[in-house]
Amino acid sequence: MKRRLLYCHDGFQITSSGAPAASVAAPQKPADAICDKLNTMILNESESFHDVRYLINSRISDDVELSFIGIPPKILLEKGIALVRLDFPVVFGFFAKHWWMRQEVWRRIMQSADPGAAALRREWQHKLAMPKASKGVRTLVIEIELTAPVYAWVGAAAPLFNKEGGEEQVYLPNLSRGTGPNRSDFARLRRTYTLPAS
Repeated sequence: MKRRLLYCHDGFQITSSGAPAASVAAPQKPADAICDKLNTMILNESESFHDVRYLINSRISDDVELSFIGIPPKILLEKGIALVRLDFPVVFGFFAKHWWMRQEVWRRIMQSADPGAAALRREWQHKLAMPKASKGVRTLVIEIELTAPVYAWVGAAAPLFNKEGGEEQVYLPNLSRGTGPNRSDFARLRRTYTLPAS
């Protein structure tokens, strides 16, 4: 069976099966619609939970499903949404991080925690079932803003590491795809700030 070639704007060719094709002398029939779809696909749009569920810390068996109560739904997060995470004072590769929360969750945690930075950190780590740090204290709050729509998996944190869990968390892999851990084509760093250590 002869395979039909499709051509993108830049002359790159794919076969009808989706595989790259060898170069030919001149384009035949353009396939702009297909190429536009390939070039504008939303981050994680083509990924299933099975595709990304093993991109997680080996301390929980390399399976992100264990971090959720049930299988989380895949949700479209719109451009402009802010996401927050709690991390250590010295951290590199913000956009290589997978775990985030929406701002409304951050506000709920602040409202439910007892007064004081230490109580806020305990509440945050308790509600999201974060593992106990082997060393150091999580004091850095990182806030990013999505600059493009993305798909993420959003659901309630499972009770792990002797923590309660139950609060909503966002699992967002691939933010640094194609750019390296310190940059993203899908988000920008809005700000960071440090909580008192005690």
